[in-house]
Amino acid sequence: MDGKRRGIMTDARRGGSTVSADLVRMVMRYTAISPAEKARALRAAGLEAHALDAPGARVSTGEFDAILAGLRPALEDPFFGLHFGAAFGTLMEGHFLHAMMMNSADVRRALEIFFRYHALMSDRVRPRLAEEGSEAVITVIGVTVPSAIGRQLAESTASMIVSVLRRITGNAVAVIAVRFRHEAPPERGEYRKVFNTSVEFGALRNEIRFAHEALARPLPFANAGAREALARYAQGLHEKLYARDRWAHATLEAIDAAILSGDDRSLKAVARTLGTGARTLQNRLAAEGTGFRALRDRALSETAEGCMTRGEMSLCEIALLLGFSEQSAFNRAFRKWTGSTPGEFRKRGSAKRHE
Repeated sequence: MDGKRRGIMTDARRGGSTVSADLVRMVMRYTAISPAEKARALRAAGLEAHALDAPGARVSTGEFDAILAGLRPALEDPFFGLHFGAAFGTLMEGHFLHAMMMNSADVRRALEIFFRYHALMSDRVRPRLAEEGSEAVITVIGVTVPSAIGRQLAESTASMIVSVLRRITGNAVAVIAVRFRHEAPPERGEYRKVFNTSVEFGALRNEIRFAHEALARPLPFANAGAREALARYAQGLHEKLYARDRWAHATLEAIDAAILSGDDRSLKAVARTLGTGARTLQNRLAAEGTGFRALRDRALSETAEGCMTRGEMSLCEIALLLGFSEQSAFNRAFRKWTGSTPGEFRKRGSAKRHE
């Protein structure tokens, strides 16, 4: 077996967020590389060639990043995320999520469907729709740290959303502004080509803005019967994916969002976000075999490990991101979570990258 994984991850939170095989196949179709090159990319991620074939197959985000790393040399594209996202509206044709959106009554309902079931594609990021005055605002939650991967993830998600929006409306909705948290790359011309509007960098959040009135725009192929049938199918998949830990999954999402925004991540605050009481949330988590403290530690640990694996933040910066006022407190917590100190973890990761 050479350490390669044959089994398919069906529990979406086992070891962190996951990506569907459907999305992996879309990426591979976009690259237009040979079957042999695709097999090599899977092997580089520790996966066997048939790992994507089973119904409902998913891979971890670490495996997905490794697949992308294996494909990137074939592309030689510094704007891979941006360009893949721009092609997503076309690549998505034939997928049930695309059909659900096309059969929606208007833009608002189409976006609500896309965001509600986005986790079926990937639960790594969470798009959200809000309304601010005369503008509709889509924010992308889940890109927690500035990094090369974080940049590609934010840009691909934003261009995916714009691509889908253009696809379902026939280019009838104009984007007013796009903003990213990461710093501007040296070359900005590609962003204007993809978004056809101004793009800001170093912003407080990743977001897309367009006219509020566009949400009410009717879609030409609306079919309530088809949409409802597809919605039942999608809901069944979603419930199957998160059946065993529905409240645990929602709690992890809320904690992740709080880490990203620097908000209160206490039991009371998270329960309030989920629309329930602290004691009720504790009881529901206990019924699923877990607890709030364990989930919060897991979210903090996963974020810390991700930051250290990417190697673009100091340990002090990571400690502050996670809400620790002192480096020593973070060191103790990390040892409790993982069995090693942050320094030991980072050294192992560095040694592995140079093997």
